[in-house]
Amino acid sequence: MVDANTESCCQPLKEEFQRSKFSLHHEDPGVFCRSQWQNGERNLIWVLYRWALAAFFAAGVIGSMMQDFNGGRWFIFLTDWGFTLCLFTCTYGAVIATIYYFNQSYFASGHCALKIYWISHYTTSVLSMLITTVFWAALSSTMPEVAGELYNLWCHAFNSICMVFDCFMVAYPNRLMHFVYPFSVVLIFLVHSLIYYWAGGTDILTKRFLHILPRCSFAKRSHPSADRNSQPISEALLSQVDKTTQNLQLLEIASGSGQHAGFLAPLLPNISFQPTEYERNQFGSIAAYAGECPTGNIRPPFHVDITRDPGDWEAPPAPASYDYMFNSNMMHISPWACSIGLFRAAGQLLKKGGRMFTYGPYAQDGILVPQSNVDFDRSLRQRDASWGVRDIKDLKVLAAENGLQLEKLVEMPSNNKFLTWLKL
Repeated sequence: MVDANTESCCQPLKEEFQRSKFSLHHEDPGVFCRSQWQNGERNLIWVLYRWALAAFFAAGVIGSMMQDFNGGRWFIFLTDWGFTLCLFTCTYGAVIATIYYFNQSYFASGHCALKIYWISHYTTSVLSMLITTVFWAALSSTMPEVAGELYNLWCHAFNSICMVFDCFMVAYPNRLMHFVYPFSVVLIFLVHSLIYYWAGGTDILTKRFLHILPRCSFAKRSHPSADRNSQPISEALLSQVDKTTQNLQLLEIASGSGQHAGFLAPLLPNISFQPTEYERNQFGSIAAYAGECPTGNIRPPFHVDITRDPGDWEAPPAPASYDYMFNSNMMHISPWACSIGLFRAAGQLLKKGGRMFTYGPYAQDGILVPQSNVDFDRSLRQRDASWGVRDIKDLKVLAAENGLQLEKLVEMPSNNKFLTWLKL
């Protein structure tokens, strides 16, 4: 038997699940134009708040598209659909609030513009919460280095935080039966994804694409250190490579974000760049740089564990198939086994007369200068005992064991060196 208190509590919930609640009828149009917390019909702070929210999402959407448009592939992710809806809804709400501020009689009861706003706001709020929940519950653990980046927080956390907060600010009611509207958007997105797939659509790795989850950040990453050293590295590299012979091959080990390939490849259109990386969550960034390369000579990345023999890699290259190899800033932040593997790979994969270029800090005959490099080496070994600045003397031993020799040493900015290893 249900007591009176329980029945009274359940009554409002029962009322929500009535057919009439599917409708978009509301007697007071003013509730769509003002905050439930404001006093009076006009409130400038509410108008400014709505425009600030619109500006917040505008900055996010524009910045995201500038960084990660990828030839229109920005639109294949549900995350970006939701992000765009946030911008539309908040801008639309700001316009409505502004009109109402100057003319309270403009909107009549049942005005079409208010119905569109009601649908848009509810849909955006639900979709934002869905995207945030799926990302943090199912996807963020697969990309720990990416989850905390500003872009991911912006479109996978701040989106729902802002929309939920806004739900408590607006004066109009949220109706549970309006779930049909966000459901319709998801259905449209699924149909769009299927059509894109059947039409041969690809992702930024140029693979057939069918994606129904929020974006697994394919954002192009940028590291200030790589920005600083790209120019001096290019000057050292360009002075030692063949810039005329066509179809030369360069293998980059530990490509990281892909910045170096993205900077160097357009300068050497006669060379095909093959990036590789151990961390798979870097592939999206590498592919983003490849997609923006105007000369189109950067191939899709593949996974390499440099401690393994090249014959055991996921995509084993043919012996003596590369004219050049390049490796930047890897040896001092990896175990010694990685340096061993790097020279083993160079010995097997470089053609006779080919060259491997390595860049980073190095000691020379037991001497490490200046003091900043000594401090850097100490900090590396404190973080991981297997790391540390390598001595060129020890690298020469590895080179000799694999049929290479040090051909040239170029002093670089920031106390780094650019080493050229010749395959004999």
